[in-house]
Amino acid sequence: MLHSFINTGANLRKTALYKDLIDKGFRVIIPDMCGNGASTKPHEDKFYQNEAEVKDFMGLISSLKSKIIFS
Repeated sequence: MLHSFINTGANLRKTALYKDLIDKGFRVIIPDMCGNGASTKPHEDKFYQNEAEVKDFMGLISSLKSKIIFS
């Protein structure tokens, strides 16, 4: 699950969707995107340009060898 702008993974863990997925046995990964929550908070623009967050997320998925479910 990915949080929206100016939000955190901790907030998503409080949702009914998160609880439902866990109850159904899904592995739920909720990273804090760059600049939010427990992630790093760089101040340089380069860390947020050129789809940097998408690249970070795709790297995470690749490293976990997980399937992505879109809904």
